[in-house]
Amino acid sequence: VSVSTGSPTPQTYDLEEPPETLLLWLDENLPSAYRRPSDLAEGYFNLSRADIYLGRVRRRQHYGLWRYATVLMTSGVALSKAQRYAENIRFEFPSWLRKMSSSRGKREFLKTLNKKLARYSHTSAMVAHRDLFPFYEKLFVSDPDFQVTSGLRMELDASEVAYLLGKGENSTEVKRVMKSIEAAEGSASSVQLHDAPFAEFEEDIPSEDTKRKDDEEDEEEREAGGMQRNLLDFEPT
Repeated sequence: VSVSTGSPTPQTYDLEEPPETLLLWLDENLPSAYRRPSDLAEGYFNLSRADIYLGRVRRRQHYGLWRYATVLMTSGVALSKAQRYAENIRFEFPSWLRKMSSSRGKREFLKTLNKKLARYSHTSAMVAHRDLFPFYEKLFVSDPDFQVTSGLRMELDASEVAYLLGKGENSTEVKRVMKSIEAAEGSASSVQLHDAPFAEFEEDIPSEDTKRKDDEEDEEEREAGGMQRNLLDFEPT
């Protein structure tokens, strides 16, 4: 890639931002700079080609492709217009970055909630977010018993319960669910039943002490009655 001294590309070399951020700035402000539809279409065509190279950088970790993306989003966009625009343009901060910044707290909140769901369902956080969370949310809203059991196992707080129910944190319904979770937390039987689905059958399984006692009683009965213990004790007549 050869770049002349009059091109805008060398001016980006001193930027302390990655090419992805520069692309966002151009994407946000290109409609304000290029008024002719043909110029705008050609400019976005070059931006889209630059974005392809940036995607290859992310996938292949080959940062030498940055220079191709940079030329396309600078010189390529600059040469897209058929005429020079005289008016001054007031550049706007990228709306995508603004939205991501304002939603950082919510994204961190959902990340924590998905991690809890991942531990609860024995899967990864990505699978929990992509495949399980929509169904879990619907089930949580519709099933009061599930609210208590899953809330107890996942250690949900009031803010997480409020988000799942779509209610305010101080609403009556959220307070009711939190009160039920706190009541169930002190109940060892409910926790044991949830942790061990087959706990109801454990009482039918003899313990080691019971087995040992039964073996001793069988031994005494054999000795008292002269019973043959096993095939090795067989005595021919």
